[in-house]
Amino acid sequence: PYLYRDLFGSRENALKVLPRLFARGNSVFNRSVYFVAVLEKEIVGITALYKMGNEWNEADVRAAFVEAGVPLPESFSAASACFLRMHNYNPDISACNICVRADMRGKGIGGALVDFAVKAAGRSDIRLEVLADNEAALRLYYSRGFVKLYEFFDYGGYGMPDVKVLQ
Repeated sequence: PYLYRDLFGSRENALKVLPRLFARGNSVFNRSVYFVAVLEKEIVGITALYKMGNEWNEADVRAAFVEAGVPLPESFSAASACFLRMHNYNPDISACNICVRADMRGKGIGGALVDFAVKAAGRSDIRLEVLADNEAALRLYYSRGFVKLYEFFDYGGYGMPDVKVLQ
């Protein structure tokens, strides 16, 4: 709820910068890692499946801000450091950003996205991280066979205390 806000500063900024990042077709913003759930021609959920080679490239993101004419938010460096930790030091395949539109939750879409990510990975030992207090997501992941490996504290938002995360 805070990481992308801190990275882009606002939804309006994200709408200007993201198309430039996806047009590059590399790093974390490679279109091939994102999958959407569509119902009646509307996107109702999304997930990403990151593999080696989907590294965070801060210089690339900064360049996209410049191209879009969008100033970097004060929180950018802190959010960028979090993305760097999440994406550049992980040899595993990881699923993240499993999001379902609020009005569509409880209808099996999240489960379908998780199942799809596991199938797309071609193996069942993918990892994911989840906020420890996200009970709905934890129920979903446990129901799909995920187990808690460990917990740690990580970025909790710009100027905010770190939050407990499970992997």
